[in-house]
Amino acid sequence: MRAGQAYALLAIVTVIWAGNFPLAKAGLAQLSPVTLTAPRALLTAEAPFGELAAVVPHLATRGAGEARGVGVAVVAQRGLA
Repeated sequence: MRAGQAYALLAIVTVIWAGNFPLAKAGLAQLSPVTLTAPRALLTAEAPFGELAAVVPHLATRGAGEARGVGVAVVAQRGLA
């Protein structure tokens, strides 16, 4: 990747990241915080548990109660808890 491409990608990420705040503020004027967070949580909650099952195979065979603590830690690390 050339330097120009890297700077262009950096600019795109910056614009998306900076646009998130005004969009969230406008969304909160119309919706509750739970309504805004729920879709994000539903879309991203499955990925960490899939990663857990791949990294630690014995968690997939245990009951939900035993794996809950590890799952909560992963979801919290992702910024959803």
